[in-house]
Amino acid sequence: MKASNRARFAFILPWSITHTGGVNEVVRCLMRECSRNGAYDPILVENCWEAPVLVEKNTSGVKNVSLRMRSPWEEGRSLRAFVAWLLFLPLTVIRLRQLTRRYNIQVLNAHFPDLYCLNLILLKRLFLFRGSIILSFHGSDIRGAYSLGAWPRWLWKRMLRNADFLVSCSADLGGEITAFDPSCQERLRVIHNGVDVEAFHAEADSNFVLPGELAEKRVILSIGAFLYWKAHDVLLRAFASLQGNHRDLVLLVIGARRTEFERTQALVRELGLSDKVFLLTNIPHNRIPVYLGGARVFVLPSRWQPGVFGEGFPVAVLEAAAAGVPVVAAATCGVGELVEDGISGRMVACEDVVALAAAICEVLENPERARRWNVNLQERVRESFTWSRALQQYLRLSPAVHPEGLGAGAKDVL
Repeated sequence: MKASNRARFAFILPWSITHTGGVNEVVRCLMRECSRNGAYDPILVENCWEAPVLVEKNTSGVKNVSLRMRSPWEEGRSLRAFVAWLLFLPLTVIRLRQLTRRYNIQVLNAHFPDLYCLNLILLKRLFLFRGSIILSFHGSDIRGAYSLGAWPRWLWKRMLRNADFLVSCSADLGGEITAFDPSCQERLRVIHNGVDVEAFHAEADSNFVLPGELAEKRVILSIGAFLYWKAHDVLLRAFASLQGNHRDLVLLVIGARRTEFERTQALVRELGLSDKVFLLTNIPHNRIPVYLGGARVFVLPSRWQPGVFGEGFPVAVLEAAAAGVPVVAAATCGVGELVEDGISGRMVACEDVVALAAAICEVLENPERARRWNVNLQERVRESFTWSRALQQYLRLSPAVHPEGLGAGAKDVL
């Protein structure tokens, strides 16, 4: 196939873009903004184990390429994985070289990076790629590295120290990255996730209406996968404590069905809330604006244990602001960089059931105050948390701004 003459910015995922999840939504939005901006054409690269050779397709108008990049370490098969990685490394490097040349790729930006990204590092170390290598972290990626043994941790540090730039979606998460390896501080950049307010509303499913059991109720809404650190149990107990004075309230929780879904269902029954709580899974993103539009308050109750679990930077809060819904959030990773307590919403301590219930009650009982908080949050989001702003910050890390790349001069090499 004939090579493209136009420079491209490659967004790399360790899975298919068709999966649901916050990381994929971030990449979709960045690719869309990249197409609008015009400085680079975006290209999506999926690390696909089923792809024996470069597989080309198009996703939402963006060139999409799948290829297989092995990791030098896997849980339970450390030696075998390393040997296989070494055996296939020449072929992997050749295919990466073909990819970057064929599409004139100037930036390799891996989101939710793992040790397969060492293939990208070696491509540049062998002087087969002269662009920028950027590793973008979202939370569980770097936290997963904390729990590894000595050998994979050593590999992780080689990867971090040889990338041109490391991007964290919040300053709080950036602190977790530098705690893992303090030498990364110089190459670390914080680029917050964003929201395109107009696109968020324009993409809403205009044919969808709220189910009847929600349409006439005062709805408390929370969005997040059913995982322990999302703290749905804390939210449920706070909601239960409100029932005496707010009998018309219902709680709606939307999220991917994960390990805590059954436990959450059981707690709903235990608290006697089966007719008051609705748990929805696998909801298309274009219906989220409709659900937000019917909510009185959005709640983010997440837990945070640095280096173990927590948010990265909650896009759900940005979308709640875009929808005009007042926000109550736990002081989890990244929230303090967005919500100012008593000014643009309410922020309470993590896992504090009483404080969370009081904050929700304050929003419900003081609608004018809550409206002012939301106006302030909307203004802050429009000024500082847009995808346009995020992409501009990424572009500053491109070869046009850093033609040599910090990684090219790093002392610590593989």
